[in-house]
Amino acid sequence: MRKLKRKGPWIVLSFSRTEIPEFLVEKEMTQEVDTIASLTAERDRLLDELLEEENEVERFMLETGGASDKSDAMQEGVDHLRSELETVEEKLKSLYEQMEADAFDEEAAYKLGDRYISIQKTEEGYDYSICDEEYRLLDGGVYDNPDVSIGEVMQEITDELKQPIYDEAKDTFSHSEIQGNIRQSDIPERVDYEELMEKTEAVGLAEVEKVKSAQEIVEDFRSNTERLFRPERVDGMRPSDIEEAVSDRVQQMIDEYELDAKIEDVIVSGSRSRGLDNENSDLDVVVSFSGTEREDDFFNILHDEKMYFGSVELDINPIGIEQTGTLAEYLPGVEKYLSEKSKALEQAVIVDFPDRAEAVRQSRDLERKPKQQVTFTVAESSEFHSFGELHKGIPTLQDAIKIYEKLCEESKLNAIPALGINLHTVGTQEHEDVQWDFLSGGRLDLEGLMYLPEMSENAEVMEALHQMAEYYPEAELIGSFPEERETSGPSVQKPEQETEEKTQLSAIELAAQIDQFAYETDTYEYNDTVEDREANIRGIAESIESRQDGGARAYLNSFVQESDDPETVAQAKALLKKLDEYKPLAKVEEQVEQNYNMIDNMINNLPQDPEEKKEPAPQKVMRIEEHKKVRKRVSMKKKLAEKKAEVTERDGKAPEPQKAVKSPNMGVDD
Repeated sequence: MRKLKRKGPWIVLSFSRTEIPEFLVEKEMTQEVDTIASLTAERDRLLDELLEEENEVERFMLETGGASDKSDAMQEGVDHLRSELETVEEKLKSLYEQMEADAFDEEAAYKLGDRYISIQKTEEGYDYSICDEEYRLLDGGVYDNPDVSIGEVMQEITDELKQPIYDEAKDTFSHSEIQGNIRQSDIPERVDYEELMEKTEAVGLAEVEKVKSAQEIVEDFRSNTERLFRPERVDGMRPSDIEEAVSDRVQQMIDEYELDAKIEDVIVSGSRSRGLDNENSDLDVVVSFSGTEREDDFFNILHDEKMYFGSVELDINPIGIEQTGTLAEYLPGVEKYLSEKSKALEQAVIVDFPDRAEAVRQSRDLERKPKQQVTFTVAESSEFHSFGELHKGIPTLQDAIKIYEKLCEESKLNAIPALGINLHTVGTQEHEDVQWDFLSGGRLDLEGLMYLPEMSENAEVMEALHQMAEYYPEAELIGSFPEERETSGPSVQKPEQETEEKTQLSAIELAAQIDQFAYETDTYEYNDTVEDREANIRGIAESIESRQDGGARAYLNSFVQESDDPETVAQAKALLKKLDEYKPLAKVEEQVEQNYNMIDNMINNLPQDPEEKKEPAPQKVMRIEEHKKVRKRVSMKKKLAEKKAEVTERDGKAPEPQKAVKSPNMGVDD
């Protein structure tokens, strides 16, 4: 009786009778495997037939008097029988030798078709393992009869692997994936046991190390998140609490929509995982899943509703193992991006997030500051540096002032000269320099320092600006020095305060953030297309102020719709949201509006509903609200034409043939 016990289930593949694989055709299924008994019978049959044929040839030659064509043909038949007999005797000899070896062997290895089988004797019987051609373990089991030989066990395994299954109800033949391409006619071939064991062990260790390495990648990422995450910004929740809550919610949606998706793991990602967030950052969470559900369909379902932790919006990114890969394959790319973003913060726009600025300052202190060179620039045209004279690389402020005052007195251009500062980092290309015009038209513009941290934190630059202010005391001061606004600047609104009144960015501040986004997403294209950063920001600000910001919206929407990077998409969405919230009238309205919950660019002054109450800040609860997304691409070419027509009509004259300042395809006219 067969006593094979498999260690695991076999995967079954089915075929209709019209699709039966070659190795399952009926004629092969009837073939018998050679055994000592069958080969002995075949040998005896051939001997009898050979003896009869030899006698027949001898009798024919005696009767005909010698050799002839017919006797030669008869002799060929005799020779063929002798050849067949030799083949059978070789097989029989091999089986006898194998049987003798099996009787004493305690371990053996065989190759059957494209599968390897190893057998080891134990006290209870035999253990066996089945591997593929790459030496990966597919299955194994035990044979609990110690009284038989290894050869007999191999025969049982061979019969099992060759045995097809016919399902009469479905009219199909089936076989297990473990069978591979084994045919009915295949005969086990003995291979070196030790060599097979070495190869399978090496592959097994590699698989174990691969799994171990994958686990270490995920755990290292999670450990860094726990260390750098700031729970006070997410309603006091730790990353592990967030991951558990998200997992529960996503599972509810899988059940609700009957999706073919199984959650494999959930992990906090994005800027908050590395403490690079600000008050407008959303909370990125990656959900790794297996199943046939498409990533984009799953994403759309998860984003049919908005989800929050406290006041922080949640952004769930589902990644399929079969489509994107495992977390271990996905996270190294995220880690690299976050590392680059951390470095990019050295040049980030910092407008209204003093706590973020402090974090950046502290991180800079931990690193060796690169050597920087400060020089001065004087342009005959503050708006277009390429018009008229442009002096760069001026070593001292005194020299720059002399050139500046001379141009102010003698310039024949219908333009306003400007005195600026250029900051060069040693070891970088010239196009990476930071330049800003500070003095122009009787105004000393310090607002630029708010989104130029490289300059605001350079002592030499700040000293030069103070000297400008002292040299031109009559100049109108726009903005203030950083040390003067240190205690009076805008602050981050705490989630627990949950006030409806929210500080609104100015047009120039919002324009600066959009400009910085363009710089960070494609620095090379930005440097190739933008000649005057200040003019570019002012152009964007004008379009925002005049509500002609369709080009900027189209530019940001292109990232929302086409970018594969979730962090970039999140930043573009945040900027679009700020554009939606920008209301030029809001500042005036706040002075007269009675209902502070109705700052909506319209004067309402309606009596406040006493029953109206603001939503309390939830504690460790995910808040969900329905919303619809409208994505519409705006023709930048059309917006460009409209803007030019508007400028022409406003000025009452055709524009002069000036060289326009290029911008990074954001649909903003200069």
